[in-house]
Amino acid sequence: GAPGTAPAKPPASPATGAAAYGCTGGLIDSYPVATGTGIVLGYYYLFFDRTNGTNCAATIKTSNSGYGTASAVSASISRCTQTAPAASCTKVAGTTATDSGSYKMYAGPVKVGAVAVCITGYGSITWGGMTATTAKALGNRAVHCA
Repeated sequence: GAPGTAPAKPPASPATGAAAYGCTGGLIDSYPVATGTGIVLGYYYLFFDRTNGTNCAATIKTSNSGYGTASAVSASISRCTQTAPAASCTKVAGTTATDSGSYKMYAGPVKVGAVAVCITGYGSITWGGMTATTAKALGNRAVHCA
């Protein structure tokens, strides 16, 4: 048969460029957004822009969570009082940025200024009766303290 145009397929692993999610800077970390049984529905990407000291994050859906079809997705980021990595972040009041809603591809961008202090974040995706979060991968740890 004649060659046809294949339908667009969602990426197996989402694009890592900051601009795709309304962020600036470079990707500094990626955490799986997974169910309690380990099914990965997406990724929580963390970016840092050295020029302005801004951390930016987004929770990105994948083909496992209906990329391109709306479902509940959230992303949040907070500045911690800690200046070195720690098992638990003490969030600085008023620094948490959150974006949640029914999204086809990702939640975000969420941003917080943090230079020489740690940050923490959280992402969740609900799809097909399953809820996946960054609880296992990131939890409330204080990370990226530079």
